[in-house]
Amino acid sequence: MKRRHDQVIVKKRAKVPIAALEELVYGPLPAKEQFPELTTDQFKVLFHICQIIREIQAEPKMHVQYYREAYELEDSNDVRVTFDRDVTIER
Repeated sequence: MKRRHDQVIVKKRAKVPIAALEELVYGPLPAKEQFPELTTDQFKVLFHICQIIREIQAEPKMHVQYYREAYELEDSNDVRVTFDRDVTIER
């Protein structure tokens, strides 16, 4: 989930199996037992995303595909620059 706080973009993630996506979007809110590999903080992010999906009745509208090149500093991941190319959209 990405959010903007003033001039800063904050990103939080929770890695889930592709097979779980349909149930996460259309099924009941997830239970921690379904995702034992997630930390408590990661599960909180996942749960919050699922709540937002339901609140705003979000649905998939398109599929976006692209190739991404990412560049980071060698001694730090404080800065990351990405370039997306060959962007295609399928509705």
